[in-house]
Amino acid sequence: MEQPNYILAVNFYRTDAGNESVRDWLKELPRDDKRIIGEDIKTVQLGWPLGIPLIIKWPRNCGKSAHPCRMASHGFSLPSMKAR
Repeated sequence: MEQPNYILAVNFYRTDAGNESVRDWLKELPRDDKRIIGEDIKTVQLGWPLGIPLIIKWPRNCGKSAHPCRMASHGFSLPSMKAR
């Protein structure tokens, strides 16, 4: 099977002590919630640039992905993204 051509890489925030609180939180979620969030992240990775309703632009080179039926959102930052 051919690997997808990811436009964006995913890296979880890591503290200086090496903790990855977002990854730890994701591991604690029910399987169906992990799958939904993973699909959202993969959609962003493969389909960038995207817009509303999946991506909401935040100021200062940040974006947010939110699943409409869940109480979770995923923040991300793009170094080359220009704030408008």
